[in-house]
Amino acid sequence: MTNISNPPCLECQEAEQRENLDINCILNRLKSVKKSQLSSREISYLCLCLCLLSRYEKAFRMVKYKTPTIEDLNTKDPEISKKGENLSADMSKTVHLYIKEMMSIYEEKRLPPWPKIVSFMRDTGCKKNQQSPQVEMQRFMFIARVKGNKISDLEMQNQLKTIGIEIEIIEMLRNE
Repeated sequence: MTNISNPPCLECQEAEQRENLDINCILNRLKSVKKSQLSSREISYLCLCLCLLSRYEKAFRMVKYKTPTIEDLNTKDPEISKKGENLSADMSKTVHLYIKEMMSIYEEKRLPPWPKIVSFMRDTGCKKNQQSPQVEMQRFMFIARVKGNKISDLEMQNQLKTIGIEIEIIEMLRNE
């Protein structure tokens, strides 16, 4: 996933883009509360929460490592729903406590809704710097069949880069 010195993971990038947040600022603050780095699982959960996703979608993405389709969201796998409940309970002992401490909320009080947490983060200095140029990020997953000469994944990335498209190849299937 990410740590403070590395580029942010996809979940962090999405939270930054969607909610205009400086994730490194948030991670640094939570690190000082926890007295150590957040785990990659905690960071992933935090960023998905900051994206204001439903409990089910957070669980789906953490279990399946992909964004659910409309069909996935409509059918709601009961096993993933259960994992969503467990995930929230697990994180209430870690991420939720760190956020409550950062927000000076007494332990017996409930965590505020995530939109309020996002606003708190922005209002207390973790808003993305407006002076830096914002690159529009779009996430697509596609399968392509390349006809003609054989091309390596690096060559494909470089060719697309020449027209202003940067891609990350997660897996390349070869049909010899």
